[in-house]
Amino acid sequence: MTVGYSHRVYIRSASGAYGCARCRTHLAALDQLESNAFQGQTGRAYLFRTVVNVKTGKAEDRAMTTGLHTVADISCRRCESHLGWTYILAYENSQKYKEGKFILEKAKIMVVDQGLAAHSASASALSSVLSSSEDEDFDAGDESE
Repeated sequence: MTVGYSHRVYIRSASGAYGCARCRTHLAALDQLESNAFQGQTGRAYLFRTVVNVKTGKAEDRAMTTGLHTVADISCRRCESHLGWTYILAYENSQKYKEGKFILEKAKIMVVDQGLAAHSASASALSSVLSSSEDEDFDAGDESE
């Protein structure tokens, strides 16, 4: 086994990002969320079109509530926490839309970035504070005791 540094992707999205609840590594942009109506092993789960910073396990056939699927578990690239799975193959035509997509379990993820709009608001507020302090007159001749 070789051990080395693995580059992780940092998501900069207008919508924000979900990340690993354990280590906060970015996993998916909020705008990649396709459905929040899925059930995972730990409760509610989300279906995403794309994810980053995950390791994919061995593919296996699994009987699920919507039929037989070939899936592979996914885990966080940084802390190796189990996050969900990816759909490799759906055997029923009505389930083909899931192929190539990812389930992230709600209990295993959290919002780690509020999006570019939130960053803009923070930057605007900081800029406003800085510019108002620059406008104040500074009298270098204040009395000293």
